[in-house]
Amino acid sequence: MRYCIHSLMKMEEVENGSAKFVDVKDGSMDEEDHEALCNLFTTIGQTMDHPGARRYMQSYFQKMEKLSNDKRLSSRYRFMYKDLIELRGNKWKARREQETAKTLDEIKKDFEREERRQAQQSAQGGRGYGGRGGGRGGGRGGGDYRGGDRRDSRRESRGGGGSSFYGGRGDSGGRRQSSKPQTDEQGFTVIGRGQPIPTKSGGGSKTPPSGQQHSPVPSRSPPPPKSKPSGAAPLSKEKLEQKAKNMRTEFMADSNEDELLLTMDELSSTPNAGLTIVQTNTDSAMDCKDAERDAIVEMLSILAEKGKLSRSDFETPVGELIEFIDSFVVDSPRAFKYLGDMLAEFIRVKVLDVPWMCRQCAKLKDLDPDTKSGERVIVETIESMKESDDVGIDGAKSFFGASSEAALETLLGADRWSEVKAERLA
Repeated sequence: MRYCIHSLMKMEEVENGSAKFVDVKDGSMDEEDHEALCNLFTTIGQTMDHPGARRYMQSYFQKMEKLSNDKRLSSRYRFMYKDLIELRGNKWKARREQETAKTLDEIKKDFEREERRQAQQSAQGGRGYGGRGGGRGGGRGGGDYRGGDRRDSRRESRGGGGSSFYGGRGDSGGRRQSSKPQTDEQGFTVIGRGQPIPTKSGGGSKTPPSGQQHSPVPSRSPPPPKSKPSGAAPLSKEKLEQKAKNMRTEFMADSNEDELLLTMDELSSTPNAGLTIVQTNTDSAMDCKDAERDAIVEMLSILAEKGKLSRSDFETPVGELIEFIDSFVVDSPRAFKYLGDMLAEFIRVKVLDVPWMCRQCAKLKDLDPDTKSGERVIVETIESMKESDDVGIDGAKSFFGASSEAALETLLGADRWSEVKAERLA
């Protein structure tokens, strides 16, 4: 770092370790040097500013003091140096927290969260039908007459009877009795500017003459029933793959199971959504950090247990991982371990099983009869189950028990499977 600083500041140490400098001949700092130097010290200044480097720091900041007052520099760089000097004087504590720009993933996450919130609100029904805000044309206090059905049912449940909309609490339960509502010749109550609405039975208003029945003035369809938000429009392949990555990022950030399930519900109208989610995430799991891999396996496991992902969603992607495991090892030496961890968990939640795994491993022998890769996949899966708190040695014995014996013997041979079982499942 000192070498970088000396290069940016065009300084040359007189004698190594002396902390005494002279300016480099024919060397002058350009705008990029000033910018880089200030950013460098803002980032690592506190780390470098220790007693052993005090003489160096004094030399650096003496020159910065001169630069901060150099009228030949633009005001931008002079103030950057002044801010840096002030930062050091304040023991490298900024006066205010610096706001950092949001990443694209963070922006997408905020946008998708807002979309889900709005979908949940709209699914609750009644917003705009006499709920808060009163809907279109309604006052802040309670909406217009078109939301009356819901209000009437509430009144009736409180014993208010069949009151009219502007007639108080009704004849049977109210303390005050309003004046009798006016009706037209067809038996409709007249409100506002003469616009009729049908009266309620028991509310003191008369029925239509001559037994004629009239429908109320149509104004708005009734509120929709409460339900889960339906799936959005189908996504393209590229957007679906990006959505799969965003799901992983969000789950890593907060492990919110409810939000994960809601996001999956939104993809219900997109064909092969589950297959793409498994494919995208399992491919990434072979070459990522441990924390991300753990999140991927847990996320897919939850979706499988909750019925959001099916066996068919897993078979093709995971089958390809097994078939091409030797290729993954070239770039990821621990690929067999990673694959074993995934297989152990997916077998535990019963979207895959041991006989299926044996059939996939047999494809490796078809490619190379002498390969031991299939056996290694089996061994790593057993070891992962034994290490798992949810499975353990007893669970591993159960999964690799009698129901799987025939498939294992076909793959490895009866003698070799007996040796593996005695070695790994004893």
